[in-house]
Amino acid sequence: MLKEICYMDYNATTPICLENFFDTSFLKENFANPSSTHFLGQKSKRLIEKTRQIIADYFDVSPFDVVFTSGGTEANNLAIKGAFSALGPETVILTSCVEHPSVLNTIFSLNCAYELLPVTEDGVICLQTLEKKLHFYRNKPLFISIMWANNETGALMPIEMIADLADRYKAVFHTDGIQAIGRLKANYQNKNIHLITASGHKMGGLPGCGFLIKRQEIKPLLYGGGQENTLRAGTENLLAIYSLKPIFEKIDILCAHHAELEQLRNRLEEKIKSITSSVVFFSQKAPRLCNTSYFAYPALSYEEQLIFLDMHQIAVSAGSACSSGRLTYSSVLKAMGVEKKLAQSSIRVSLGAHTTQNDIDYFLHIWQKMTSVIENTNDRG
Repeated sequence: MLKEICYMDYNATTPICLENFFDTSFLKENFANPSSTHFLGQKSKRLIEKTRQIIADYFDVSPFDVVFTSGGTEANNLAIKGAFSALGPETVILTSCVEHPSVLNTIFSLNCAYELLPVTEDGVICLQTLEKKLHFYRNKPLFISIMWANNETGALMPIEMIADLADRYKAVFHTDGIQAIGRLKANYQNKNIHLITASGHKMGGLPGCGFLIKRQEIKPLLYGGGQENTLRAGTENLLAIYSLKPIFEKIDILCAHHAELEQLRNRLEEKIKSITSSVVFFSQKAPRLCNTSYFAYPALSYEEQLIFLDMHQIAVSAGSACSSGRLTYSSVLKAMGVEKKLAQSSIRVSLGAHTTQNDIDYFLHIWQKMTSVIENTNDRG
C-alpha cells in the first residue's frame, strides 16, 4: 500500500484552501498600502474592511472591535497585556496550567498576581476551583484567560459556564479560540466572553494573520501609526487578512463537515485499540475537538514513532508545534498527571478538511506495520 502524502497535523497548521483565489491579476492589482490615500491604497483598504465586516457579523460585534494582528501569538499578547494595562496593576489573573505558551509566557512576563488553576485527568479545568479563586479575589480587578480547546489533547473547556462565572464576579474573560474557531460550532456571540483570539492559518487562511475580538477596553501593544483603530500599529498583511473572507463566508459549511471528521477520528482510535491494547488515549472521556486524537504507545518513544511514520510520508506531531523542537515532557500531560515515561511516547494525530477514509486506512496500515515487530517480540517473550 503506497501513498504520496498523508497529512494529519491540522492542529499545527492547515493546508491553504484558496488554491485558485489569488491569481496573477489579483496580486498585480492589489498590493498598495491600505493607509495610502490614493485610489490603489483605498482599494486595498476596502478589501480589509470587507473582511473585517464579515468577521464582525460572525461574532456579533462592531467592525471596530475586530483587531487584525500578525497571528495568534500576537493576538493573545494583545488581549492579555492590553486588558491588564486597562484594568490596572492590582488585577489578578486566573488561568489554567494547560494554556498555550503564548498565554502562559505572556502572563509570566507581567508584574502581576496570577494563579495557575488545575485540570482533571482529562485536561479540563475544575470549575469549583475557579469559582473559589474568584470569590477569594472578589475585591480585586479580575481577569480570566482559559482556552476554548486544547491544542494537544483537543479537550474542550466549559466556556459557557466560565462566562457565567465571569459575569457573576465582574471579571474580564479572555478565551484563546485558536483551535476552536472554524472547527467547533459554538456560541462565539456570548457577550460575557470579552476577548476572543484566533489565527488564520489554523482555519485554511494564509499564515501571518490573526485577530482579536474585543468587547472590552484594551491598551495597544505596539505603537506607531494609527492602523487598526490605533490598537495595532504597522502596515496590515493585506493578502493574509483577505484570505479570511471566503473562509468566514462558508464557515458554517466547514462546521458541517465535523460529524464526518469525528467518525474518522473514532474509527482511527477503535482500530488502533484492536491492533494493540497497550495504547493509552488522552482526554477520551472529555468533550473534544472532533479532529484530535492524542495517545501514547509505551513501547516506542515519540521520536521513534515520528521517524517511522515520516519515512512512510505520514505527517503527525508530538504535541504543540509552537516550541522549538519537542519538550521532553509535555506540560499539558504533566498537568494531567501523566507520568513522564508515558508522556514521552505520545503523539498527536489531527485531521482536517482534506482527510479521507483512505488516509485513515493508510495510517492504520503503517501503524500496524510499526507495532507488529514489538507486539510479536512481546508474544514470544
